[in-house]
Amino acid sequence: MKQCKLFALLLISPLFLVLNSVHAQVLNFYYGNLHAHSIYSDGNKDSATSHASIPYHDYQFAKTALHFNFLGISEHNHQGAGMVRSNYAKGLQQADSANQDGMFVSMYGMEWGVTGPPGGHVLVYGVNQLIGWDSIGSVPNYDVYNAKLDYAGLFTKIARTPGAFACFAHPDNTDYDTLFANAVNTTHDSAIVGSAIRSGPAFSTDTTYMDSTNTSYEIRYKDALKRGYHLGATLDHDNHYTTFGKMAASRTVVLSPSLSRADIMESIRNMRTQASDDWNVQVTFKVNNKPLGSILTDTANPNITVTVFDPDLEPTSNIVITYGIPGSGISPATLTSSTTGSLTYTHSIPTGASYYYYAVITQLDGDKIFTAPVWVNKVSALPVKLLEFKANKRKNGIGCSWKTASEWNADYFALERSINAKDFVEIIQLSATNTSAVVAYEWLDEMKMTSPIVYYRLKQVDRDGTIHYSNIVFVRNDLKTENNVTIVPNPFENELTFSFDEKPEKPVHYTFYNAMGEQVYALTTPAGQESIIRLPKHIATGLYTVSIQSGELHLSKHLFKQ
Repeated sequence: MKQCKLFALLLISPLFLVLNSVHAQVLNFYYGNLHAHSIYSDGNKDSATSHASIPYHDYQFAKTALHFNFLGISEHNHQGAGMVRSNYAKGLQQADSANQDGMFVSMYGMEWGVTGPPGGHVLVYGVNQLIGWDSIGSVPNYDVYNAKLDYAGLFTKIARTPGAFACFAHPDNTDYDTLFANAVNTTHDSAIVGSAIRSGPAFSTDTTYMDSTNTSYEIRYKDALKRGYHLGATLDHDNHYTTFGKMAASRTVVLSPSLSRADIMESIRNMRTQASDDWNVQVTFKVNNKPLGSILTDTANPNITVTVFDPDLEPTSNIVITYGIPGSGISPATLTSSTTGSLTYTHSIPTGASYYYYAVITQLDGDKIFTAPVWVNKVSALPVKLLEFKANKRKNGIGCSWKTASEWNADYFALERSINAKDFVEIIQLSATNTSAVVAYEWLDEMKMTSPIVYYRLKQVDRDGTIHYSNIVFVRNDLKTENNVTIVPNPFENELTFSFDEKPEKPVHYTFYNAMGEQVYALTTPAGQESIIRLPKHIATGLYTVSIQSGELHLSKHLFKQ
């Protein structure tokens, strides 16, 4: 979740209370690319010779690239670039099949929009439906309609989709309905998490890591920051040929606690990103010991630290700290610099001031690394701070849990519920406790909900009447979790065993689909037993999805036949 963008720092009265200490999260460096295309839009232009014709092949190719931990394929969203609605669903499925948490992360999304002016391309991830405007004949070529140049509508849809985010692909100054010339829109800001510093060359066929781009969109990065947007720096390859990870040594760097899709996407949403011309350099940038992407409210002056480590021992020639005032409309400027591989600097600012800071590192060979900013608001005393907010489905309701720290000047707190992520109703209100200790709380919502998805948010009201909202969390209320069944072996040859945590009370229907989404086999087994299935020998080696249905149980699993 894009952290504290609305400075949503909340509390709610406890049903139980626990005091403990909070430890700093360890962040690792992971390298990849968020912008690429498969044959489903206008990529894999060399498919006849590369034999890469679907996203699954592209992920497998990317796994062989050096210093490359993740790949995002972002298909053009409209038929003019080759996208059809059914292929978008297949791409999502293939990304799930190719993803290997701990080894390589595969993500699938869209590049929404057209080149302008007017126009602009936006990378969208976490929306598992195709957003579009065109039709093929009389058939809509989209799952969710959004008019062709309606960027306000697009950003609003992304902001209202839990877990979704947007990045600027190769921004021009007039793109996105002249976003860079206008004051920040807070709804748009909650959707947008990144902006490319470099992009391309999109139609390179190089696979020797030598075709780096010299384009620069740093001015658009500065434009967004000076308008008050909160976003990190990214670097795109925009591959249209089978060159994923091998066209250039440049990378988007994500600082994440682990190499899992959930953590990588959460880290991107939290703007813990860097745009790097170097494929393995490690830049640690902190303000008051908080990592890049942080939005801080602090009583202390900003203390900035930068350290640079390159495993290849390439020397650093320069570190520049750039700073500005969010929402001022004034471009950021240089605050301080260093000609060594590290820097420490304290910026004395008055109480009530707000600044953002980011680092630009230049290596001796000319490679540059741009970090995401840290935003700092200096106050006389700390407000309420929300450490986490979660909701989980339970047998007798939905449990909402959260942790708070540094509560100050808070009047009362409320938990709110919604069935559409837009219209919220208050379900409980309690007084604040105003303590500096770390406090863990839990509330059980026992209301019987028929909506397939239930959304929650926290509201905190200060003593002066100021209202702060948390991020929105959601719970699926309609499906059982996928760990109701275990399938072994996987990969398999011909025989599979399906073991259920709870034996199904009704017959189980199994339907097998190939990587193109075509049904290849189906059967039904009796209720209440473990299933051993032998697939016909004519089924070829490759990727498959099995759909499992039994009464209210509906789930799918990905398999690979050897």
